[in-house]
Amino acid sequence: MYVYGLFINSIHNGIAATFSLGGDAPVKLIEWNPFRNFAAIFTPTGLGVTFFLLAMLVLLDKRGKPYQFLSGYRFDKDRRGFDILPDGKVFGVTLLQLFKHQINGIFEVFIIFTHF
Repeated sequence: MYVYGLFINSIHNGIAATFSLGGDAPVKLIEWNPFRNFAAIFTPTGLGVTFFLLAMLVLLDKRGKPYQFLSGYRFDKDRRGFDILPDGKVFGVTLLQLFKHQINGIFEVFIIFTHF
């Protein structure tokens, strides 16, 4: 808790030093007082940073209901384990487009080899 409070307090002091309008001496970036560091967790900056870190953890994890809630992404898995998007696309293209691309690639390779 102390180290996390130290991190939050450093963020708070950095924001205060960056956007201070007065000619006062800048506040120290690192505050070693354990009471201030513990209390920094419950400030608006501390709660905002905590929520941001939790949201990034959920979004990077890509599992479960919180991910679906935060991202709005509804997915289905096919038998190979790929995500099927709600509009029937895999990797952003429909299966028909993917098939046409594969067929065109086969024909291009055939044409290249027949010219030699």
